[in-house]
Amino acid sequence: MTAVQRIKKIIGFDSRGPTISIGLLAVWTFVAWGPRIRNIWDDDALSVGGQLWRTAIALFFLGAAAVMVLAWLRRHPQRNRIATGFAVWTVGYWILRMVIIVTGDHSVGFILVHAALALVSGVLAVGVISAQRRKQAEASA
Repeated sequence: MTAVQRIKKIIGFDSRGPTISIGLLAVWTFVAWGPRIRNIWDDDALSVGGQLWRTAIALFFLGAAAVMVLAWLRRHPQRNRIATGFAVWTVGYWILRMVIIVTGDHSVGFILVHAALALVSGVLAVGVISAQRRKQAEASA
């Protein structure tokens, strides 16, 4: 098995189903967005309104990831829709955010860090979507 095949297997692009890909996306979300809240409130350049808005976005990501994990663990009837919805939201958010960052007045380092965050988030989210689609195709076959 090649390195690429191993990575695809780990993030959910194989027949192991969506459980691993959901877990990885959730852990990544907690790791990426959890510390963001402290960074927001330590940034003296932001207004209180800017801090509140950015905190709301971070809390939404954290809450949505928690809901996704709880729905999956409890085998909620809508768990597939919840996971797919969160994955689609993640991809959409990062596409929009990267357009704003790249067209804004930001340093190359800032752009590269956010591009890396977007890439990892996107790959993990697509892994969830792919695993969900595969599971649905297997169920209907």
